[in-house]
Amino acid sequence: MWTRIAKIIGTSVHLPRVGVTGDGVASGVYEIRDIAVLVGMESVPGLEDRKRIDCAIVEGYRRMPLSADEEAVENAVAMASLRESILEEPW
Repeated sequence: MWTRIAKIIGTSVHLPRVGVTGDGVASGVYEIRDIAVLVGMESVPGLEDRKRIDCAIVEGYRRMPLSADEEAVENAVAMASLRESILEEPW
């Protein structure tokens, strides 16, 4: 079956395959599966907010794209940040 019903605090929750929650329990991230499920449930509203915000940002760039100069500056800043992050890694 592709979904599983988990009963937590009197609420039924449809879960995708429980491998993710099971993996979290097996690896010690969560003590019990119920906690893993609750953490997952709490993250869902945040995912919807991020998706809405991401779509608004993309739409803004579609309506008002960067000029060539602005894009060059943004690319230079991104590359500098990437280089800095790489240098900070404890290779």
